[in-house]
Amino acid sequence: MPKTSCDQVVREERATIKSQRVKRGADGERKGYVGLALSGGGIRSASFAIGVIQGLYAAGVLKFVDYLSTVSGGGYTGSAFTWSNYLARPTQVPPKFPFGEKGRGARTAVPEDASTPLAPDALSYIRQHGNYLMPTAGLSVLALVGVVLRNIIVCFSVYTAGLVVAVLALFLLWPQLHPHLHPLAGTGNPDADYLGPGLLLFALFVAVSLLYGLFAWLMSTFQSGSNVHYRWRVRFQVACGSLLAFAVCASVAGSVPIVVGSLVQAWTKAALLASTSSVGLAGVIYEFLTQHRKSVPRFPRLTATRVAITAAALLYGWLLIAYVIADAIAHRSTDGAESLAWWLLGVLGYFLVFGFLINTNLFGIGRMYRDRLMEAFMPSRDALASNAWMRAEAADNTFLKDVCTAADPGPYHLINTNVILTQAESSRYRNRAGDSFLMSPLYCGSDATGWYPTAQCFDEMSLATAMAISGAAVNPNTGGGGEGLTRNKYVAFMLALFNIRLGYWVRNPALTVDGSTLLRKIRPTLLHPGLRQGLLGSGQHERATFLELTDGGHFDNTGIYELIRREVDTIVLSLAGADPDYSLEDLAIAIERVRADFGVFIEFSADSFDDLAPGSAHDGGMQPPDAAPLGVTTNPTRGYSIAALQLSRRGYAVATIKYPARLGKLIVIKSSTIAGMPIDTTVYKLQHADFPNQSTADQFFSERQFEAYREIGYQIAKQMLKDTALKAALELPVQPTVPGHVK
Repeated sequence: MPKTSCDQVVREERATIKSQRVKRGADGERKGYVGLALSGGGIRSASFAIGVIQGLYAAGVLKFVDYLSTVSGGGYTGSAFTWSNYLARPTQVPPKFPFGEKGRGARTAVPEDASTPLAPDALSYIRQHGNYLMPTAGLSVLALVGVVLRNIIVCFSVYTAGLVVAVLALFLLWPQLHPHLHPLAGTGNPDADYLGPGLLLFALFVAVSLLYGLFAWLMSTFQSGSNVHYRWRVRFQVACGSLLAFAVCASVAGSVPIVVGSLVQAWTKAALLASTSSVGLAGVIYEFLTQHRKSVPRFPRLTATRVAITAAALLYGWLLIAYVIADAIAHRSTDGAESLAWWLLGVLGYFLVFGFLINTNLFGIGRMYRDRLMEAFMPSRDALASNAWMRAEAADNTFLKDVCTAADPGPYHLINTNVILTQAESSRYRNRAGDSFLMSPLYCGSDATGWYPTAQCFDEMSLATAMAISGAAVNPNTGGGGEGLTRNKYVAFMLALFNIRLGYWVRNPALTVDGSTLLRKIRPTLLHPGLRQGLLGSGQHERATFLELTDGGHFDNTGIYELIRREVDTIVLSLAGADPDYSLEDLAIAIERVRADFGVFIEFSADSFDDLAPGSAHDGGMQPPDAAPLGVTTNPTRGYSIAALQLSRRGYAVATIKYPARLGKLIVIKSSTIAGMPIDTTVYKLQHADFPNQSTADQFFSERQFEAYREIGYQIAKQMLKDTALKAALELPVQPTVPGHVK
C-alpha cells in the first residue's frame, strides 16, 4: 500500500478540526491552531493533567484547543476525554465536560428517570479508581502476581524447550557428548570432547589473523589508489568479530556438561541451578522495578558490571537448566538414539505448538495492563452511574478510527508511541532506538515507516489499545528518550526471555496490500516475531514484517514533537514526569529533537525557570520562610516548617517557538507545589516530602493522592491564566513572522 505524505495527513486533520470547532462552539474559520500536550508519568501525570484541563475549562479557553497530543500517563486522561465525547453521542452537542461540575459532588443523586441518558462524568469514577491495577476484590494483588507468573512460566518454558531441542539434536549428531548414548564416550578426555568446538574456533580465529597479516603484506606491494585493501580490511574485521563471538559461545556451552558432570549429588546440581537462575531472575525483577528511575547512576561502571554479572548468571543458569533436562531425557532413552529422537520430537512439538499459537499481544502482561487502564479511564455508562468497577465491554470494541471524527467536538487526538528500530538502516533511527510513531483516528505512522490510513491498515486498533501502547514503559531494546539500561542487549535479552514487556506488535503497513492478504491473518507469536526480533533483538528495522510499538516517552515524553511537526501556533504542555531534581530532562530531549528534525528552535528567557525553582516562593518577600500558608501552623514537634515545603513562586514557564516563517508560543505547566495551595494539598506535601515527584513505579493512587496532584494541576493552570497575555495567546492573536530564519 502506498504511504501518504505528511502534508496530506495534516491537511485532512485540519479539515476534521474545522468541523470539530463548530461542534464545540468555536470559530471554524479562525486562523492558527492551539495544541494541548499531556506528558507521560503514569497515574501521577494523568491526575495532574485532569487538573490542568479543569483550569482551562474554567477559564473558557478549552474550546479553543484544536489538538490533544498525549503520551503514556497523559494518554490515560486524554483517552478518558476522547472516550467521554464518544460516549455522549448523539445526545449532547457539545457534550458535557467530563471532569466534574462546579457545585456537584460525587454523592449527587442520579436522576430517577431511566429514559434520560446519563451524561458522562468521569471525575468521580477516576478519582475512586486510581488504584487501577487492583480495582476490585477479584482482581487483587494475587491476581496481578498470578498473571505475571503465568506469563513468565509459559514464555520461559517455551524458549527453554527450544534450547533443549538444540541440546538433544547435538546428542544425536554427536553421540560422544553423552556417555549414555556412546559406549566409548567418557573413556578418553571429556574436556576435549566438550571444549573442542570452542578451541577449534579459537584456532580458526588465530589462523584468520595470520592470514590477514599475509594479506596486508601482499596488498602493500600494490600501487596506491586502490580501495581493495580497504574493502577486505573491513571484511576481515567483521569475520574476526564473528569468529571470536562464536568461539566464546562454544566454549561456554562446552563447559556446561563438564560442570554438571562434576556434581554427583542431586542437591549440588539443584543448588547450582537455583543460585545462577535466581541471580538472573532477581536482576530481571530489579531492572523492571527501576525502569522509571530518571537519575543517572552514581557509579556507572559498577552498574555496568552488575548488569554483566546478572546477565552472565542468567544465561549460564539457563544453559545449565536446558542441559540437565536434556541429560535426564538421554538417561531415560532406553533404546538409545531411536528413543531420544522421539523425545526430541515431543519437546519440539511443545516448542512449536505453544511458540506459534500463543498471541503475545493477548497473552502477556501488556494485555492485563491495557484492560485495567480501559476499565478505569474508559468505563461504561453503568459503571459511571454506580461508581463501581465493571468490565468495559463497550470500550473493548471501540476502534481508533471511529472516535474523534468530524462529527465530534474534538479536540483531534494524537496518541504518541515509539517504534523500535535498533537495526534501522538510517543511523538517525538506530541511534535513537526508534522513531516517533503517531496513532490517530485518520492516520498512523512515522517518518521511518510512512503514514497509512487508520481505517485500512489499523482497523483493528482500539482506542484502549492505543492508549496502553503509548504507556508501555517497560520493554526490551528501548528506554526513556531512547536511552537507559534496557538498551543494553543483555538486559534486553533477560527481559525478553521472561517476556517482561508491555509493548505491542503491529503488522508493518508498508507490506499490507489489502484485506485479503495472508499477512493480515498472521498474529504475533513467541516464535515470530518473538524469537528473532524479541529475544535475539535482530531484525528490528523499517522493513520488518512486524513492528514493535512502545511508550511514546521512549522518544518524546512531552507530546510536543508531533505538535511542532504541525507548526501549531500555541502549545500548552502539562509536564508531570518524574523530575525530583527539576532538571527538565524530558523537555530538554524534546527541544533537541525538534531542533534537529524540523529546524524549529524553542527558546526560554534566561530567568524563565527562576520562579519555577523549588524554594523560589520564599524569595522576594512573597511569603516569609516561617509563615504558615492558608492557616497551616508550623508543628515543631513533628519537625515541619514552611521552608521545608520548598514552594515555587509559580508553576509555569513560557517559551518562544521559532518556526521557519513565524513565531509560536509554548506554555509549560510543570507539576510543582506553589504558594496558595489549598490546605489539604499543603498538608499532603508536609506528610510526603517527595510530592509532587513520587515514583512513577507507584501506580496505586488513593483518593487523597489523586486529589493532591489534580489540585496542583488546577491551581497552576488557574495561576497561568491570570496572565492576560497568555490567555489571549490561547485565542490565537496573529503571530509575527521571523525574518531571515534559517532551518
